Amino acid sequence: MNHPAEPVSIAWHQLLGKLLELTLTPVDIQVETEVQITAQPPKADILLLRRKTPRWTEAQRALLPDGIRESNAGHQLLEFKYSESVSEEALAQAVAYEYFYRTARRLKAKDAQVWLISSKTPRRSHLQAWGYVETGWPGVYRSSAVLVNRVGLLVLNQLSPAPYNSFVKIFASRQEERERAFQQMDQASHLESSTHSFLFGLREAVEVEENPYMTLVITPEFVMRRGEELKRVALGLLTAEELTARLTPAERIADLTPEELTARLKPEERLAGLKLEELPALIAAAERLAGLKPKEQVAGLATDDSPPHLSFEEIEAYLEEHRPKSETDDREAN
Repeated sequence: MNHPAEPVSIAWHQLLGKLLELTLTPVDIQVETEVQITAQPPKADILLLRRKTPRWTEAQRALLPDGIRESNAGHQLLEFKYSESVSEEALAQAVAYEYFYRTARRLKAKDAQVWLISSKTPRRSHLQAWGYVETGWPGVYRSSAVLVNRVGLLVLNQLSPAPYNSFVKIFASRQEERERAFQQMDQASHLESSTHSFLFGLREAVEVEENPYMTLVITPEFVMRRGEELKRVALGLLTAEELTARLTPAERIADLTPEELTARLKPEERLAGLKLEELPALIAAAERLAGLKPKEQVAGLATDDSPPHLSFEEIEAYLEEHRPKSETDDREAN
């Protein structure tokens, strides 16, 4: 007997929270998901907590979307609406979350800010009824109505295509907005490898969510695992030049020996950083070594302060050849 396929279950606020955790933790923004507001449920979706500085640093602002990056509050509560539209109930919930969170932690009003992040674009009539008007940043709305003025609104479809908005715009409901955001994040070379892996998995999660015949329960752990698999497959299709282009300068030279590094440098680059008074000593040492055999180089530099130009293998072979034999060695030879 064939059982009907169950609908796909995706905890979208957990996926957004995980991406923000991977992206913002390296710049000292603590990210928590399903934050306990009071001693008992309910729980807020996501909390961004600025831990060390009184204001966002430039590194942090480069990874935060419009609205949040302009807010000075150190506690940012995010309520994410992916499959449902913003409603009066959602606004009331956000107001309650902000109040209980702030009073439980004894924060001043200026220290906490709550946001409704909407994947879908709310109806204009609803925004007008709630008193929301767009600010100087596209997709960022504020209300002058009592209570609701505590809740900022971010409409992902309308946020500008600035790179710092791409971290949240990949959850926009419009496909063209999502795809542009994914492309921007693919080109962000400063992101951690784990973040890129998660993005690979997120692409597939979006496709799965749109397929009514899939029966997966998609968690952040599933997305990360699937992303790692997809990244390995994708990297296997790249040429050596394409792989090298994806590496940072430090990663490109990580496995090179000192000799290999030196061979890649131009003469002027090898001398860069040396003081003028150091050059005569180095030239004299090089002239003494020219034409000498390995053992002669070792002997000639035994009392010299200049570094030998021999490999470890050559030095070890020379020492082994001239190591004094013990009585045990003589008996074994006889």
